[in-house]
Amino acid sequence: ADWSLRAVLPQVRCPLLAIHGEEDEYGSPAHPELIVALAGGATQCAVLPGVRHVPHREVSAHVIELVRKFIEQG
Repeated sequence: ADWSLRAVLPQVRCPLLAIHGEEDEYGSPAHPELIVALAGGATQCAVLPGVRHVPHREVSAHVIELVRKFIEQG
């Protein structure tokens, strides 16, 4: 219950795209939002409405487009 990534997230300096389903049954949108807020590099958060725990399977074309745009922004 006390485990947290808060202390190490500032060390993450590579570009980070956090993709999360808004209706994820295992975690809330607060998780990717916290990761993006605390990471030390360029970040982006995409919380996808109507999507659950497996965005890359549920809306694969949308996830591919998000990743493509994120990489192009470089």
